[in-house]
Amino acid sequence: MHVLVLDTALGACQAVVGSSGGVAACARLTPATAQSEAIVRLAEQALEEAGLAYRDIGRIGVVVGPGSFTGLRVGVAAARALALVIGCPAVGLSSLEALAASVPAAEAGPCVAAVDARHGAVYAQRFGPSLAPLAPAAHVPVEALVREIEDGAGLVGSGAPALAEALTANGRVPGEIAPLAAPDPEALLRLVLAAAPPFSPPRPAYLKAPDAKPARSLVEPRR
Repeated sequence: MHVLVLDTALGACQAVVGSSGGVAACARLTPATAQSEAIVRLAEQALEEAGLAYRDIGRIGVVVGPGSFTGLRVGVAAARALALVIGCPAVGLSSLEALAASVPAAEAGPCVAAVDARHGAVYAQRFGPSLAPLAPAAHVPVEALVREIEDGAGLVGSGAPALAEALTANGRVPGEIAPLAAPDPEALLRLVLAAAPPFSPPRPAYLKAPDAKPARSLVEPRR
């Protein structure tokens, strides 16, 4: 089975095509900009490079977050639309699990996948051996999270350096640090192929409200 994976959640806009034999093609833009215009073009580019067409795809994967609010909406909308046109299932992937799966050492655990959420906080999740979740994904202050991390735990994602700095400042010892801006294409492919049905339509996974809010004049009637 050939699959197509779309990722517009974090620091790259990428489309991955592959099968159980591995990644056949990956089209990627770094940093991720103009995702709404780029992601379908990248998907078509990856399919062409792999010598495939949309009709050859048996499953579509999409990273549903946490991550960029706009990026998540764009990626999920594109995946659901393509799945409807092709007539294949769409599978949602956690960006944090995908980051953890991108580091081979994380399989031995423990590992923390963390995405910089600004203002001294991260989107994060802790994993044990074989990427077994130790806690739900959460939006959490760095200083609070370090109290939950054991010495020697691997750190992966854009939030990894802040966690490592906080651990060191508290006399703790971080493990391997991998400040990835986005998941590895091979990791995305493995997760989509390993997903088991039944599949629900993917939806963006928001862990906090957006920072930007509409102007009061737009949401409140004039008096």
